[in-house]
Amino acid sequence: MKKIIYSMMALAMTATAFTSCEDVPAPYNITFEEGNNNTTPSAPASGTGTEADPFNVAAALKHIDAGQNLDKEVYVSGTIVSVKEIDTNNYGNATYFISDDGTTKGQLTVYRGYALGNKKFTPNDVLKAGDKVVVYGKLVNFNGTKEFTQGNYIYTLNGNKASQTPVVDLNTEATAWTVAEAVQKIQAGQTANGEAYVKVSSLK
Repeated sequence: MKKIIYSMMALAMTATAFTSCEDVPAPYNITFEEGNNNTTPSAPASGTGTEADPFNVAAALKHIDAGQNLDKEVYVSGTIVSVKEIDTNNYGNATYFISDDGTTKGQLTVYRGYALGNKKFTPNDVLKAGDKVVVYGKLVNFNGTKEFTQGNYIYTLNGNKASQTPVVDLNTEATAWTVAEAVQKIQAGQTANGEAYVKVSSLK
């Protein structure tokens, strides 16, 4: 009798174990998305891709899906989700991700783009999550990754464009150039009025 009871208990425990295995959820909420594979738009598509009317990210993704006019450069407005890399030592470019709402939903990769004003990134240039950007360049679907191709650049950063005001090199009596500096300015065509203050040492 005891043997039968033990056998029944063993069967019950085995059945419970199998049932428990079916009911236990996966231990981790694992996703295998990397970059911008999560391309479900977080906003309705809008914009025409021009300077005056940039694409939003949803429209940019739709433009890539259409596969037409991808050889033309467009403007895309978005919010930085995260920054993968800023290379200030070699190429001066950065790779980062943008979306319409600043989350990972509906991301677009900005691959090896330049800084504001189409200039190389320097150690003083900072990009961070939440920054509002308008990026200018060509879009492409590269092996399933929807992205700006290399060579794009930031047209506006948090509403600011690159300064168009030329740097004024003041030349006054107090800040007179040396002869060597004057020669450099003349050769560079930086003496518009043909007059300048120059320090000249006495030959005596």
